[in-house]
Amino acid sequence: MSAPTVFDAVVDAFAAVLGAAPAVCQSIATDEVDEVPADTTQAIEITGLDASPLVLGGIEGNPVDWELRVRVGLYARKSGANAGPDVGALLAAAYARLAANRNLGLGDDVYISEPAIGFGVDRKAQRLASRDLIYTVRCRTGSNSLEN
Repeated sequence: MSAPTVFDAVVDAFAAVLGAAPAVCQSIATDEVDEVPADTTQAIEITGLDASPLVLGGIEGNPVDWELRVRVGLYARKSGANAGPDVGALLAAAYARLAANRNLGLGDDVYISEPAIGFGVDRKAQRLASRDLIYTVRCRTGSNSLEN
């Protein structure tokens, strides 16, 4: 089944690129995760944040270009005192994989920018560190539709 909107397709494509063999991480979700299970050492959560048209209002039957913000949340757990180095390695691996796939395999109508990088709060009690890659993705929908 295809994704219901181009935005869903982009989020799914992020997951596919990061999960392609060899996967950057074994736990990749496209829904918000309330909690990383205690037996999981690394996890990635991919969510769409918002989308804005580049031109306000479609021009009679023409496609609409969008900027979609996508958050790639990265989590790493360490058995020692500090998970920072582990989440840094996951950050580097995810960044490199996505930098090598600027259209996410979706063709010329999709292009991801360089990301903003967020430094999440380390949850010391859970021995969990987090980082965020926030991408702006240019994508296109058909006229009067949110599909590609």
